[in-house]
Amino acid sequence: MAPNSGGVTTVRTSAPTITKQRVEIFRGISQATAGSKQLSMNRIVLQPGTQGLRHQHHNAETVIYVLEGQARTLIGLNGEVVVDNQAGDFLFIPAGVWHQPMNVSDRPVVAIEARADADDQSNVILAPNQPQAR
Repeated sequence: MAPNSGGVTTVRTSAPTITKQRVEIFRGISQATAGSKQLSMNRIVLQPGTQGLRHQHHNAETVIYVLEGQARTLIGLNGEVVVDNQAGDFLFIPAGVWHQPMNVSDRPVVAIEARADADDQSNVILAPNQPQAR
């Protein structure tokens, strides 16, 4: 944080982190990185053929903007609904909705996620009885 900036903070991340739901992210804004009280924002990278674990974010809405590639999200506890997205799409996921991200293409998917939760991992709930992610 720059002196006398009123709390304005820049975060630069060069190394990825693997989340509880087994998705590769580049950490951006959160309580830990910038002192945020209500929001988090990260860059997601899904390599070709990979998928995260089915999960939900308890009490936190999520918005995803797809920058590159073609993503698929399975919605529901058992992945009953399939939503396909491509570069330029915005995806809104209400709090408490089960979902599972995946890359079904031969190119990486790059997206930005913003969540109404300053600690983006504390409210992640993994779905029971699911195949393990690759």
